[in-house]
Order: sequence, then structure tokens, then C-alpha cells
Amino acid sequence: MQLYLLYLQIIPTFVPNKSNPIINKTSTAVMKKKTILFASCLLGALAFSSCEKNLYDESKQPEKEKRITDLNIPADFDWADSQNAKVKFTCQTATTIYVYSEKDCNENSLMLQMDVDATTKELPLEIPGYLENVYVKYEGESNVFTIPVENETISISTVPKTKALAGKAAAKSGMNIFQFCYPQSRGYATVMFEDMYPSLGDYDFNDFVAWYKLQIPEFYLDYKKGGYCTEYLYIGFQVRAIGGVYNYDPYIRLTDVKYDEINLNLTSDYQDERFKIRKGPNGEVILVFEKPSIPEGYKYFNTDPNQMTKPDLFAPYIYLHFKSSVRVERLQNSKVDIYLAKKNHGQEIHLKDYKSVYGSPQEKYANEKNFVWGFKIPAAIYHATETTSFLEAYPDFEAWVTSGGEQKKMWWENWNSKKLIIN
Repeated sequence: MQLYLLYLQIIPTFVPNKSNPIINKTSTAVMKKKTILFASCLLGALAFSSCEKNLYDESKQPEKEKRITDLNIPADFDWADSQNAKVKFTCQTATTIYVYSEKDCNENSLMLQMDVDATTKELPLEIPGYLENVYVKYEGESNVFTIPVENETISISTVPKTKALAGKAAAKSGMNIFQFCYPQSRGYATVMFEDMYPSLGDYDFNDFVAWYKLQIPEFYLDYKKGGYCTEYLYIGFQVRAIGGVYNYDPYIRLTDVKYDEINLNLTSDYQDERFKIRKGPNGEVILVFEKPSIPEGYKYFNTDPNQMTKPDLFAPYIYLHFKSSVRVERLQNSKVDIYLAKKNHGQEIHLKDYKSVYGSPQEKYANEKNFVWGFKIPAAIYHATETTSFLEAYPDFEAWVTSGGEQKKMWWENWNSKKLIIN
């Protein structure tokens, strides 16, 4: 616009002189040349100006920090960490099988150990959700067999030359004793929370973090109850971080076990003042914990790299003893509701698809865009430092969430150590 006004101001100065035709002719020619020259300069300037304007490309500007709440999450994504996997057996020889989550079959990755024979029945199990294959070894055999998880089924067949057991292991009613571990023998799973429900908060998922594990040390085939049963359950629970400011305590509800089924006299750690067993409103058993106190002079527990706290302040290993045998499918990972709650039946925060204990049954723990306030991971992972974007700490988390769990199923294996508390 400024150039155009300048053009209007300059043009009138080239008016011909009527008193002198020669001068007029010369002036007119000069005027034309100058006009052409100026117009060319003007057009060039305008073109340059236009180019200058087009140089700004929003897509090429420094990107704003992407937050989890900016992601598009499929509505049917369940945020689950485990999958149902029935184990079917075809056994030509009585032997012991060992089922691992890792191909090297190290002791830490052992999930299932049990004796099998021609009478062995189908076993219902929950295994880590990322597993597409499991790895099987037989007693006395060095070979490792890769067994796919297909249609929620693990089909295990003993080979003809499998070394037979000299005798069956001692067990109730002459039946074999087995053991099962979730997520694996010496590994932990992780549960992470945001504590600003129903607001989303900063979504660094370090407001409350704990590692946990489940072990059924002995289970057997109970013909009277028509399935595999146990009288014991181990629950390992280790608080790792408290990055929230609200007064929540952790709880574990066994959704399919009644309080009256627990033998309190034989349950270990029951006398610990930081741990109690309570009866829920529907008769279910609820394990009540008291969260660790924030150390004096600290704002948070183990989320600030400059104020790291050893996470062993409270790590009970709870040994539940049942009055009578309980079907193992009642003790699977999905039946274990780990949640936060304020004292005296106050505000609760659950994972998706779990119902409130004392609150409204209509209360949902996923909003209209399928954002949640907590989730489980079938591995012991480190948590983000305070104010750190979870997407920076775990770059593959975005692909897992936005694909509805189909991509980057082991997203926690790609992590940024500078954004995490590692201890």
C-alpha cells in the first residue's frame, strides 16, 4: 500500500511541458522510461513483498509441545495390560512344563510351571497383553518351543520323546501342584495415576506410582469345584512415587473374592499398622494401605531428580490365605482393582472399567475422549520426573495409545533416561 501511494505521488511529476515540443517529446520519452522502470521496480517490490509473506509456513515453525491430551484416542481402546489366554494341553507323556515370556527362558521370565499328563484339563490364565508368543520347555529337554497366542489360546503338546516324570508331585488328593506368576516370576507390573479427577491434570502419570505382582504358589485340579483351585495368593506391592498434592491412599480390591473367604489368622503382614484388610460394601475383600509420608523438606516423594527418595519405605509382600479353595480365574490380574481413595469413603480414582466402591455406580473413569486417570503396565517401568511430558519420557507411548493398543505394544522399552527417575 505504501509503495502504491508513492507511485501516485511520483507519476504527476512527469507531466509534459506544452511550451516546448522538443522538450515535451524528450520529456515524454524519459517519462515513459522512468515510468516503466518504476513500474518494474514496483512490481518487483510487490513480488518480493508477496514472497516475504509466503515465507511464513506455520507447519515449519517450532512445534508446540505435544501433550497426551492432544492425542486422538480410539473410543474402544480399553487401556488393558493383560489378555485372556486359555491353555489347552495335548499330552502324550506325564512331564513338567515351564512357560516363559522371553525366548531365552531365563528364570525371571517364568510365568507358569505345572505337571501335565493325558488327563490335564484346560487352564484359564491372564498373561501380559503384549505377548504374541510364549516359550515352552519340558522337563529334561533342552529345546525351546515357540507357541503362538492365537484366538486367546495357547496350545501346548508334549513331544513323543519327552522325558516322563518318575512320579507325580505330592499334592492334595493325589493331584499335581502348580504355580503361576503375573507378570512373571521375578518381575513386577506397574500402576500409574493422575490424582486430579475429574480434571485431567498435567498427565505426567507420577501422582501415584506403584509396582505390584501376583503369585499363585500352589494350585491344583479340584474335581469337586470343576477347575483349578488354590488356597493362597501372594501380592507384592511397592510404592514408587507420589507426585500429587492431594491426600489419597492406595487400595486393592479383589473384585471376585469375599472378605469372609480370607483366613485372617494365617494372613501375613495383617498386623502391620500401615496395612489393613476391610470388608467392602458388597462383601468383597479390600486391602487398605497407608501411603508413605513425604519426607520433611520435600514437596513430593521420589519425583524430583534433586530429591530422590529410596522407594523401599513401604513394600509389603502380602500372603493371603483362604479358608477353602478358590478358583484361580477369580484371582487373575483383571480381577485386581488397584485404586486411590481419600479417607472415610471419600473421592475414589479407579482405572477404566472398574466401578466405584462407595461412590456412584454411574461414575466413569474415562472421559468422553477416552482419557483416563490411571492404567497398568505389565512390566516394572520408571516414572517421569515432575512436570515432564510423558510423551517425552516414553516416545512410543503415543503410537500405542492412538492405535488402540495395536502398535508399539512394548512402548516402555523406548525410554528417555533424562526424563525419568531411575532408582
